[in-house]
Amino acid sequence: MQINIAGQQVEIGSALQVHVREKLELVVGKYFAHAIDSHVIFKRNKTFFVAEIKVHEHTHKHAVAESEDSDVYKAFDD
Repeated sequence: MQINIAGQQVEIGSALQVHVREKLELVVGKYFAHAIDSHVIFKRNKTFFVAEIKVHEHTHKHAVAESEDSDVYKAFDD
């Protein structure tokens, strides 16, 4: 599965990228047998980080999740 990680007004460091890839592969592998790709976008709100995750499966189904927290890692993990 291809994983794309981007930031909008947020710098994405290598530690965050590794964290996202490891967690996403575990979760997506558990619920989607044939995921094609995933897109993770981190945004900066006035007081929070927002993590938006989109997963596309080969059957043209997709899942979308969004979470926010004052910590960028927690925004993704929630």
